Amino acid sequence: MSLGDPAFWRSFYQRKQGNTFEWFVSATAAARALAPRLPRAGRILHLGCGTSRLGPLLAARGFDVTNVDYDESCLVAARTHAAPLAAEWAAVGGACEWVRHDMRELPSSWTSRFDAVVDKGGLCAAVFAGEAHAAAACREAARCCTPKAQMHWLTDDPPEQRVELLRAALPDFDIVGTLIELEADAEDGEESDLSSHEREYYVYSARRRV
Repeated sequence: MSLGDPAFWRSFYQRKQGNTFEWFVSATAAARALAPRLPRAGRILHLGCGTSRLGPLLAARGFDVTNVDYDESCLVAARTHAAPLAAEWAAVGGACEWVRHDMRELPSSWTSRFDAVVDKGGLCAAVFAGEAHAAAACREAARCCTPKAQMHWLTDDPPEQRVELLRAALPDFDIVGTLIELEADAEDGEESDLSSHEREYYVYSARRRV
């Protein structure tokens, strides 16, 4: 099984037995890197969310976050762990929901719905299913964006492996890749990819041309 196979993720999250896991960097480090790239408020689509705490952290900043993944077990685990925080989000105008969808085929009702899209490792997994799969996910994300929204992918893939795919999938968007500085990228009680300290990470941002 490859990272692009849904069966891989079903098996992966079953082994976690309801515990959360952060792919690549911690949710705190990801939120810190994304913060200057996000609007001041609005709706955020979080693709390939897994059990990440990124969505809840954004909700705590006042965003209305829709977390999407195609594995139901990880959504249940993420929802359960975050449930005690709902009042905290509501106090600042934030919210979080977890819904099961394939990134390649999001609901038609979501057209022009979101003010930003974030992804921490989801596109990397999609690439293992083939570049056509990844490109379809990018186009669906773009369809779900408002005209001024930006999309942001956090990954360890260098520009030569990612920029051309994004440009080909999103010809009406400008693509910018930025190497990000990571400070302490792990927290007590937050399980993450232990090899993250040995890698360089990038945020690839897409903005629709006017």
